[in-house]
Amino acid sequence: LQLAVEHQLGGTQSKEIAKWMKTVVENFFIENDDVLAQEITEYMEDLMNNEFNTLCEDGSLEEMGESLCKYFRLIKDGKDAEVILELQKYKGSS
Repeated sequence: LQLAVEHQLGGTQSKEIAKWMKTVVENFFIENDDVLAQEITEYMEDLMNNEFNTLCEDGSLEEMGESLCKYFRLIKDGKDAEVILELQKYKGSS
């Protein structure tokens, strides 16, 4: 997603599309019970293809789908602090 936005694969509205995608992915979790990693991965694949004309074949969407499901479950269980700690690890390694 970051590369698609940086290279404006969605045109001049790429940043806005990315923000919208974050919202619809969040809504996907809220509107569906027990989302599986494969389901959210396929949903994000469709979004990337439709909005940026991009296929992600490097496994990054699968990894993101697994992480999102894990984080959503933790947040649902009231373990927000655990999610924040884990996300800070990623921020420090970039």
